[in-house]
Amino acid sequence: MDNEKDILINQILANIKDLTDRYNAVVDLCNDLKAKYNNAVSLINDLKAKYNNAVSLINDLKAKFNSHTHGGVATGTGTSGAPTVTTTVADSSTTTVADSVATPVANGAKVSILVDVIKR
Repeated sequence: MDNEKDILINQILANIKDLTDRYNAVVDLCNDLKAKYNNAVSLINDLKAKYNNAVSLINDLKAKFNSHTHGGVATGTGTSGAPTVTTTVADSSTTTVADSVATPVANGAKVSILVDVIKR
């Protein structure tokens, strides 16, 4: 009878060790996923900064184009300077990259990245 108990206890301990090893493997995977998520967030933030800089440059170029003049040009009956028609350069001042990215929950067990690339 004691031999059967020992065998059963050893089987239970082996199962507990197996489950612990599997749990630790899942925790390692979650930590790896969390690190990759954090790296993605960093890359998204860098992309957002570059995008917003490009938007500023485009808006500056648009403003300079719309307000430029040509000195010393004989125009006859016309005018020289800023265009008299609306330019086709899109107003990108309302274009943004989403500020919110979902935060991992439960030590990386749930990770979702929500990124709206362009909103107009």
